[in-house]
Amino acid sequence: MCYNICVMDRKKIKTITILLGMSIFLFSSFFLFTDVLASNTGDIVASVSIINPLGPYAEIKAVPEKRIPNILTRVYNRQSWVRIKAYTAGSDRSNPANLLYNSASTTNDLGWFSYYVFDGLSPGTYDFTVKGYSHLTRLVSNVSTGYAFALDFSDNGTNPLLSGDINLTEGDDEINAMDISVLVNAWNTSDSRADLNRDEEVNSIDISNLLANFNAVGD
Repeated sequence: MCYNICVMDRKKIKTITILLGMSIFLFSSFFLFTDVLASNTGDIVASVSIINPLGPYAEIKAVPEKRIPNILTRVYNRQSWVRIKAYTAGSDRSNPANLLYNSASTTNDLGWFSYYVFDGLSPGTYDFTVKGYSHLTRLVSNVSTGYAFALDFSDNGTNPLLSGDINLTEGDDEINAMDISVLVNAWNTSDSRADLNRDEEVNSIDISNLLANFNAVGD
């Protein structure tokens, strides 16, 4: 991000100094680089570049598919636990050496992260994956991040989070008979892992959603 403060009088340099001091206080987690230029007309231009040293940040849409409103409140709950990974672009993801970022977090109720910081990751080109709580891994390849970028794993994007991977702690990235068994054992409960549409009841709608993705595997 870059902020330009233009002052028409050299006597206002003191004001710029105060503003820069406030910026340092308010953005203590950022690096500040300043340039002060004087034109022939006597104008003073102070340029402040603020760079997040923790890593690039992204708006991430990780909206689980086929969620419906709560029966009583009629409010959608698209919140989901997700695991986010970044790999060397075009690399073999089965090789641990190519995994450069790995962290789990929970989205907001819309299924979004409006400002997700990739701590320790330098701006560059990467392959990114997202795996949902009951969903298959989805991949977006060769993403150039800069310091700000976006990832879309949603029904409206090209990589929706497919539901039904509910066996094991984080699933096995395949929707098969083991997942059906887990869902049947949770029948008529409100088990959040098996309640794929989040209507607070594991029922025929959830088994239908699972069967729609039967034999699908993660990216």
